[in-house]
Amino acid sequence: MSWTLKLKVDKRENAITYLPFSCENKGLKIRVNQKFIEKNDKPWLPIMGEFHFSRCDEDLWERELLKIKACNVDIVATYVLWIYHEEIENHFDWSGNKNLRKFVELCHKYNMFVFLRPGPWAHAECRNGGFPDWLLKKGCKLRTNDPTYLYYARRWYEQIALQIKGLYFKDGGPIIGIQLENELYDDKKHIKALKEIAQQLDMHVPIYTVTGWGANGGAKFPSGEVIPSFGGYPEAPWEQHTHELLPNPNFFFTDIRNDSSIGNDLFKKEGAGIKDNSKDTDYSDYPYITCELGGGNQKTYHRRPVINSDDVASMATIKLGCGCNLLGYYMFHGGKHSIGKLTTLQESKETGYPNDYPVISYDFQAPIGQYGQVRPHYHKLRNLHMFAHDFGETIAPMGVYFPDVLPANRYDTTTPRMAVRSDGKKGFVFFANHQRYPGIQDIPKIQVTIDLMDGEKIVIPSQPFDLPKGAYFFWPFNLDIGGITLESATVQPLCKVEDREKNKSTYFFKVCDGVNPEYVFKKDISGHVTCDTKGVNIEVRGNRTIISNIPLGIEYPLSFTAPETGKQILIYTLTQQQAESCWKAKLLNREVIIISESHNLRFEGNKIIVYGEKNHGSLVFYPKLDKSVHFNGHIIEQTASGRFCKVNFSFVQSKSRIEIKEQGFQTDLYDKYMFMDESERYCAKQYNISWDVTNLQELDDAILELEYIGDVIQAYYKGQILNDDFYDGVNTFQISVKKLEDRNLKLKISPLNKNKRIYIQQWPEFTSKLTCNITQAKVRPIFN
Repeated sequence: MSWTLKLKVDKRENAITYLPFSCENKGLKIRVNQKFIEKNDKPWLPIMGEFHFSRCDEDLWERELLKIKACNVDIVATYVLWIYHEEIENHFDWSGNKNLRKFVELCHKYNMFVFLRPGPWAHAECRNGGFPDWLLKKGCKLRTNDPTYLYYARRWYEQIALQIKGLYFKDGGPIIGIQLENELYDDKKHIKALKEIAQQLDMHVPIYTVTGWGANGGAKFPSGEVIPSFGGYPEAPWEQHTHELLPNPNFFFTDIRNDSSIGNDLFKKEGAGIKDNSKDTDYSDYPYITCELGGGNQKTYHRRPVINSDDVASMATIKLGCGCNLLGYYMFHGGKHSIGKLTTLQESKETGYPNDYPVISYDFQAPIGQYGQVRPHYHKLRNLHMFAHDFGETIAPMGVYFPDVLPANRYDTTTPRMAVRSDGKKGFVFFANHQRYPGIQDIPKIQVTIDLMDGEKIVIPSQPFDLPKGAYFFWPFNLDIGGITLESATVQPLCKVEDREKNKSTYFFKVCDGVNPEYVFKKDISGHVTCDTKGVNIEVRGNRTIISNIPLGIEYPLSFTAPETGKQILIYTLTQQQAESCWKAKLLNREVIIISESHNLRFEGNKIIVYGEKNHGSLVFYPKLDKSVHFNGHIIEQTASGRFCKVNFSFVQSKSRIEIKEQGFQTDLYDKYMFMDESERYCAKQYNISWDVTNLQELDDAILELEYIGDVIQAYYKGQILNDDFYDGVNTFQISVKKLEDRNLKLKISPLNKNKRIYIQQWPEFTSKLTCNITQAKVRPIFN
């Protein structure tokens, strides 16, 4: 079957109308219209990542913020969890990893904006949703305009205001946004009351938001006072059943922003389908932004989904194609629950909430894990963020258009899923063919015809293509490339580097799964194109120049001289691996592309910090650096070739050993969180694990990694619980051991019952009804 999809860009976009959100400080201005956010009067498509300062060791904040920033994230969002700071009434604690002011100042140091989520109720898989136990005993009606509750809510906001005084955007600080409450979908009067309290306390920011999801068409909020912000997760571990989920609407292109499945364990659900338009509130007066686009999913005891990198990256790509103009992830960086003075601080059924979560681990399978582990979706998302940075001004004002043939329902896996963002003259066409359930399949012979407002017809690609299962990408059309019009291309734009002194523009694109790269330019520009290799096919058809058989990689760019401007234009077409190894940073006051295929990077001023699991590697720089940058590795060799330079480096060697001894099971304070059935205690196992790592202090980190079969695993260090997890059949149990002076741990595993009513994607093979054991252990050095 072939698919000839048609799409007409026929909606006249409404004139820009500004919302009552704006602020200006020294040389910087932020304001909001009904379509997008502006920075200095230009469209801005920012990236926001959630990172909870109180769930990370204070001495690691700086390192982890630099990792987040290196993924081209502009805004750090963070909850301020009430119970963490006032567990005991009238005893406020803002010290150590609870030092909000220090955290915000670090964000400012590295030119990152901050979005505060102060609650008062937060959820965040925290005990009581973040409320202190003592508040629940006051007898007031929580999360309402009950005078007693408002008294304590105001008192909480007062304490936050004291901590962040002078750090708002209006004062030259980084705080540009405040989210009021969380997941409150039916009380707009309370939202307004909280905003009034915040402003009375001088908590003035350019942007106030609320979570917009909820039953019956979405949350109710005071018109013009806040911007509704949305979300979407790959899975729903809060669902109370243990069956496979229905196909997820978030893997479809749709104009529905509200995902009513989020948090439906806490309010009555009214299911949302992909064609459920009549139940969605009209949000046309507000830009489409997200605050909880799943960077992963936290596991509950009864549902333990495994999230892969394409689950996360495809959903973010789809939301961009659906018109989202602020991609905000939850979580972007995992963390850990603290142990309070009085109780543990995780959500659990014993506190009246619907789910049991690990006592400590809040890893979330995020792009950056609980201990700072960089995962594959970090790299896939960085590609998308690079595009948002360099082309956000172009795409943010664009509307969204859908083809004439749409998927019939959420079970349709044969109709192509696509959308277009366009201003009527130029744009981007999005495709997605990834979904967790049910299994997806290849879709053959797709070609799209786009009718533009001026009567122009774009056919993309020039020949039908097969969309592979699992693929997701977007292509440009009528994109200006340094004065030459790229009519269409079957490659995804990645980023660009401008050199105004040399009148030169360099563009980087990446190949798309299963599709041969092709560039189609308007006019006959064949006499202005060169390539440093043979075999490139340059063909003129009518008033178009089609370039195919493109060399991939960084050695052989397409080189143009723009006929009208004389500008030199270079186009590099990268492989998927090269693209996901590509970083963009500002070094020595110029934009630099760095390709590092074996290591991760973070940047501190003009210093490049390289870290990873190999003790040697290389970096390729474009353009060649005129001066040396600071670098943490030992340089073996530095060479220059063409437009690039390459640095080979090495780190100090490190070796490790590990020893595991099984012991008799001993009782500990947190054993109750291991056994849903106490009768299984007799099968539980306990181990003593010791290790040694050479040159430990010179490493960036050292991760103890355990493969095991069991139900719940706990690690203790010097009598205190250090970490825990629920077995999911795929992921390993990991602990950072660099800071542990005594190099041994006590490990406990409760047995996995093959008859237990829990959802695990990939069950292991059982030799008996109850199983628990360690199958492999190692220490992974992270070189630096």
